[in-house]
Amino acid sequence: MLLGEKEKLDAAGAPHRCRRQFLNVSTGKCIQVEVPELQDHGVIRSTTAEGLLFLHCKATGAIRLLNPLTRQTAELPPVTILSKTYPGYARAGLADDHTAFLYSFGEMAFIKPGDERWVMLTHMPMPNVFFAGRLYGITNRAIMTVDMNRGEVVVVAKLDKRFNEDGRVDKGVHLVDNGGKLVLVHRTIGRSWRQRSYKVYRVDLEAGKVTTRGGVGLSLGGRAIFLARCHSISVSPQAFPSIEANTVYPGLKLSERGGSKQIGSYRIRDGKTKSFGYDSQNPLPQPWSIADCLAAYV
Repeated sequence: MLLGEKEKLDAAGAPHRCRRQFLNVSTGKCIQVEVPELQDHGVIRSTTAEGLLFLHCKATGAIRLLNPLTRQTAELPPVTILSKTYPGYARAGLADDHTAFLYSFGEMAFIKPGDERWVMLTHMPMPNVFFAGRLYGITNRAIMTVDMNRGEVVVVAKLDKRFNEDGRVDKGVHLVDNGGKLVLVHRTIGRSWRQRSYKVYRVDLEAGKVTTRGGVGLSLGGRAIFLARCHSISVSPQAFPSIEANTVYPGLKLSERGGSKQIGSYRIRDGKTKSFGYDSQNPLPQPWSIADCLAAYV
């Protein structure tokens, strides 16, 4: 993953610094790589494409998919949804092993390398996760995926309850690839906006349902999850010893990371929280810890 410490890397701000740091979330290793494309491209934030960069050309609006380590590229045409809204809010990723997507404010576009134009699809739910070669999203009643053969969204698992009473599921329910197991993390708002709780459910795609059976609910299988509105990642404390197991770390843009009683981490087992001294008015001290970098990345 590309480390940026909240640096804005949109196309309008190019040129950007070309020597960048990349972190391997599986091993904990960090390397520096030259990305000369950042002279005239921005980076569209990726929700699913591990290690790949979605570059947005400042001059033409074209999209380039780049592996910064091998220098392999795929040239993609411009897409209209990036021009409708502020492009910094767009997200990119993989819908399957051969299909890229862009998402912006309820609209999604898909393309395969070699295609001349993007295929538009509306109402794809967010947040989403790339899991076992497919893209999954969530609504207030179901988990869904994209059937690329039919070009439509289909239900793969139904939810037994509404996780948000106001229906704004994307603000409180998150799908996460937790070390090869698909889980749903429910982030609940208490009486005070500063109060948060987190509960974990296992997604059983074969049975088409969500359950807390099998030990899930008070455990993340020894892993930790960094959670944000549209993107979440799961990491192993074996790769990052400073990170606590079975713990949720809210991303820096979530509301619980602000204020005097902010939540920097939440331990699933007993609800114990820690604060790392960050809010929008008081930035984190330098240098950043690995937890700070991951919380900024999501």
